[in-house]
Amino acid sequence: MKTVSIFFMLMIVIGVFTLTIDAQTISMQGVLRDPGGRSVEDAQYSITFKIYDALTGGSQLWTETQANVQTSYGVFSVQLGAVTPLSSLSFDRVYYVGIIVAGGTELVPRSEIIISPYSRAVLGASNEFPSSGNVGVGTLNPAVKLDVIGNFKASGTATFGGKATITSGGADVTGNVNITTGDVVLSAGGTGKVVFPDGSSFTTALMGGSASSVSNTEDASITADGDGNGSGSVIFKTLGTNERMRIANNGNIGIGTTSPSGTLDVNGSLYATWFVDRENTSYYIDPNNNSVVNGLGVTSLAATTVNAITTLNAPRLTDRDNGTYYVDPASRSNVLEMQASRYYDDDASYYVDANTISMMSTVNASTSIIAPKFYDRDNQGYYVDPASMSNMSSLKLDGNTSYTLTFNYLNATQNTIGYAANTNSPASLYCSWRVSAPEFDAYSDKRIKNILGISNTRKDLTTLKKIEVTDYTLVDKIAQGDKEYKKVIGQQVTEVYPQAVRKTTDFIPNVYEVSSSVSFNAEKKELSITTNKEHEFAIGNKVRLIISTDEKETKKEFEVIAVSDNHTFSVNYDNALDKVFVYGKQVNDFLVVDYEAIAMLNVSATQELAKQVEELQKENTGLKLQLTKIETLEQELRALKTMLKTTGGDNSLGMLTKPAMNDKK
Repeated sequence: MKTVSIFFMLMIVIGVFTLTIDAQTISMQGVLRDPGGRSVEDAQYSITFKIYDALTGGSQLWTETQANVQTSYGVFSVQLGAVTPLSSLSFDRVYYVGIIVAGGTELVPRSEIIISPYSRAVLGASNEFPSSGNVGVGTLNPAVKLDVIGNFKASGTATFGGKATITSGGADVTGNVNITTGDVVLSAGGTGKVVFPDGSSFTTALMGGSASSVSNTEDASITADGDGNGSGSVIFKTLGTNERMRIANNGNIGIGTTSPSGTLDVNGSLYATWFVDRENTSYYIDPNNNSVVNGLGVTSLAATTVNAITTLNAPRLTDRDNGTYYVDPASRSNVLEMQASRYYDDDASYYVDANTISMMSTVNASTSIIAPKFYDRDNQGYYVDPASMSNMSSLKLDGNTSYTLTFNYLNATQNTIGYAANTNSPASLYCSWRVSAPEFDAYSDKRIKNILGISNTRKDLTTLKKIEVTDYTLVDKIAQGDKEYKKVIGQQVTEVYPQAVRKTTDFIPNVYEVSSSVSFNAEKKELSITTNKEHEFAIGNKVRLIISTDEKETKKEFEVIAVSDNHTFSVNYDNALDKVFVYGKQVNDFLVVDYEAIAMLNVSATQELAKQVEELQKENTGLKLQLTKIETLEQELRALKTMLKTTGGDNSLGMLTKPAMNDKK
């Protein structure tokens, strides 16, 4: 890098303004020389310029670096502010420029920015014209954007965007005064007038005003139809041409209408603390409290509460906030909520009592009926309790709803009892836990079945012997407890008896732990959840979370929208949570075993065992008969041996015995 020094001559002028003050620049020229006093070679140099408020030390107020400053015989010319705007400088004081060439040290001394003679009028002895901030005429301490001490004269059009206040002197205007927003305020202690071309005037002694009110020491009149031809009205407008209210020539007042048909004609809402009968003040309507009326016959009424002394006659009472809710005395009503101690039918023996037992002939509800308990009207010993155990003589369910079932059922119309061909199955009764009963009956009439034949009992016995009975406990100990079970495992049964197993969709507790941390992005409405255990989730998976709302734990299912790593995933949620319990993910190969199918397999295998036992019993009977014959022969043989001993000796016995044995064979 070349070492240079700088001998500079500053030609400073006030920066040229273009459209905004941000475009202000200052022209600067100088000469770059090396330590020997020779002009540097013609090239491009990186020069940093800094502006301070003191010759030495002080505060740096501005800086910029121009990377490619071209020199010609050492001379350079730049525009300060070309890189970094000078808008932060007010130029209401003396500034000094510091220069650094090619990343070296700052050259000393700093150079004072000299103001041209014609610009000195801006920093006058009694005027203040900074590049930004307040401007003062006749004062060096302007308190507002334009602070003038003395008279102000405009020979053209003076436009004020704010409030023009004249406290002393005067404004001598030969042209127009155009005030777009704001006021012309006359001092309250003055005696001036606002004079109009016809000679009339407003004087401070008799009338003052503002944008919000007009006042006078006596009556203040606004007159329309001054010629008396009956065609004039007093009209009040806002937003330029939007009429809000008028007083018609006949005295009728209209709000929201240009042709009032009554003394007061309001097209819209009418708000008041209360409405009093002009002829009898003891009758009134109070929107916030009880009203007192002798009778009320209306086609429509919007009110928070209506209390009538005698009757309220209307074809329909409609909710003023939501027109879909209404009470129609002659037809069906639509209400979100109704409160009363008792609701009677035309036949007073039928009623609904919110505090005790109701008596009804029939109940038809389009959505739902909410009650702590539903009783049989003829026998109150029978009832349905949604929160506890019900007591019913019988229960008949007609129809069904399709569910993705996660438990077994008896499907007697198929060859294999309990086998489901798909997961979207119709069910009339869907329970999340056990069903307890002394007996369960399933339809099994052969007239509703296609009989394919008798099962192969020998084959069924072979299959049954391959099914493994396993001891286990459930992972979800919170909901299921830690009871030990002795049952089968779906994956193992699939290998040997697949028709007794089907796949469905359900959640598995593959995480089953409280989150280690939870963060909430309010802008994205997103929860990021971290677990100690690897979650094995992917984007698009459905997961089950247990969250606490209003001190109540609730199971909710969410779709995974992002996976940060093996321990952190994100879901959409509206509120922040301190922690959640991560249960696990949803799988579409959740195995369900049809224990009824296994039970029937066991029946068939047992029948095979019974056949084998019968055959063994027959074989055993034959063997017993043979054994009896052998025992008889042995007895005869012993008797013969005894006889021969007494007559012929052992040799004769041997000769006799052998042929006898051969004869037996």
